[in-house]
Amino acid sequence: MSGYGEGLIRATQRYTRDLLRVADEPALSTLDLRAFVADSLNAGWITYFEPYERVHRSNLHEVAGVRSGS
Repeated sequence: MSGYGEGLIRATQRYTRDLLRVADEPALSTLDLRAFVADSLNAGWITYFEPYERVHRSNLHEVAGVRSGS
């Protein structure tokens, strides 16, 4: 069997859920990717990849804009 493991799916769910929390918890928007996904990293579900920092910042910006009505 091939495909992604359950850990990646769980990490993705957690990341999405936490992104949606940014509007109510602005301190989350100050976290770099490594800190933002620390639980998933520690669980071994994902590994850190520095180029995704830019993607993470973009995600934070987009979610904040959507949630604030901008």
